[in-house]
Amino acid sequence: MIRVFCSLLLALLCVSAHASFSASVDRARLTEGESVELTLESDDPTLFGKPDLSPLDALFEVLGTRQVNRLATQNGRAQATTRWIVTLLPK
Repeated sequence: MIRVFCSLLLALLCVSAHASFSASVDRARLTEGESVELTLESDDPTLFGKPDLSPLDALFEVLGTRQVNRLATQNGRAQATTRWIVTLLPK
């Protein structure tokens, strides 16, 4: 499993080169047959489309993707955030 997460992190580094982009997973360990949720988040208002998940295809099956858009006002300034929650099953 460590090899899988190292590969996932390397793929995310390629995806998350933008300064306002972050990625995290919901757990550090998996047992065989378990899925993991990958959360990608950006505060770039131009990134509202689905991210390119093809770098993950070699190691994971994408079971589902959800998108959450949030608009908040902080100190009188609008802040848009887009979050994608991707459910992955290691191959």
